[in-house]
Amino acid sequence: MTGVTQGQSSRGARRWRRGLVSLSNQAIASLTSLLLTLVALRLLSPEQFAAFSIAFAAHLLVIGLGGAAWVTPLIIDLPEVRRSQRWRRARSALRKLLFLARWPALLLGALLGLGLKFWPAAADHLYLLLACALCSLAGLLKTLITRFAFSAGADGFALSGNLLTLLAVALLLPAVQWWGPSAATLLGALALALLLGTAYSAQRLRLLGAAPALPTSGHAHERRASVMGAGVTWTQGQVHTYLCALLLGPIAVAQLSAARLFAMPLQLALPAINQLRLPGMAEARVRRPEALPGMADQHARRVAVLGLGYAGLLLLLPLPLIGWIVGARYEAQDLAMLLPAWGAVVGLMMVRDAYTVALQAQKRFAHLLRLNIGGAALTLLACALLGWSLGPLGVLLGMMLGECMMLVLGRSMVRRHHA
Repeated sequence: MTGVTQGQSSRGARRWRRGLVSLSNQAIASLTSLLLTLVALRLLSPEQFAAFSIAFAAHLLVIGLGGAAWVTPLIIDLPEVRRSQRWRRARSALRKLLFLARWPALLLGALLGLGLKFWPAAADHLYLLLACALCSLAGLLKTLITRFAFSAGADGFALSGNLLTLLAVALLLPAVQWWGPSAATLLGALALALLLGTAYSAQRLRLLGAAPALPTSGHAHERRASVMGAGVTWTQGQVHTYLCALLLGPIAVAQLSAARLFAMPLQLALPAINQLRLPGMAEARVRRPEALPGMADQHARRVAVLGLGYAGLLLLLPLPLIGWIVGARYEAQDLAMLLPAWGAVVGLMMVRDAYTVALQAQKRFAHLLRLNIGGAALTLLACALLGWSLGPLGVLLGMMLGECMMLVLGRSMVRRHHA
């Protein structure tokens, strides 16, 4: 009995340690994004900050699509791969990703050269496109290496890489201010910092060596469904950016992005939670598939309490503090009601994600795609109607409706699979 008790205690200690490292890792990543966004908010005009927000949304799209195509299939298949083969599989995925990235890089280089020669007036837009592409590639590499590190039990290497990224961003920001702050220079600084941190983590994980190409994991239709689902999820998650740009103009985009800054700590905790839950749910799919619905429900209850409490804190923030954070270019009164609304949106995202991760672990990508398409369609419709009549706050209310529908249907799908 003593040996069993000691074994359970040891496993519990390891889970707590991994949870602490994951939260620390995501706290550092969140601090990096917060620092960069806050600097952009304070240094750029509302129109420039809107351009920064739109480019950052495109950067998230690339990471979402690439993660669905390369990272998620790798992570959910690892429990079925012999431990001796896991590093080879990760090296192969990294090699394929870098190989595929050369073609967009060549195309972008040619586009930049031709644009600067024949369309010099658009130089700022071309530099922003280049910075966004570099940032997207660096972010996708970081996602692959970080999630593999956590799945392989080498989470300390991911943490040290994120620390280096944060330090590089802090050191590059004075250079950005000296050069001339713009959306392109800020994203370029982030790209350089991400590449430095990612290269360090990959070297510590021994992922930079040559590796033979291995067969692609998973079925092709599952991969296509995963990629399409990621694109639809991005459409739903970034609806506030492009819908406001189309219907309400760049000032509304800047206001919503400024208010979103206050919800970013909670929203950026989502990857940390998922990179802890997905490997565990993937293991449960192999060993105890009947336990998955209960795991998803338990996780949903926990994050619901967290999201509700955070939205309440945002509701209580005093106006002078809001004005001090966002600067003189924005009226604190205009942002006051957007803050708790953002907290509620992100809280609902976290609850919905509990069931999304469970569907990923079950490899039910086609079901997840149908769920995402339905949620995105409702979100777009609700945001357009409510945004047209209520402005930026209506857009957030429309996002809440979409998230509510997705979490209800997602829970039903997870439970019906094991009914």
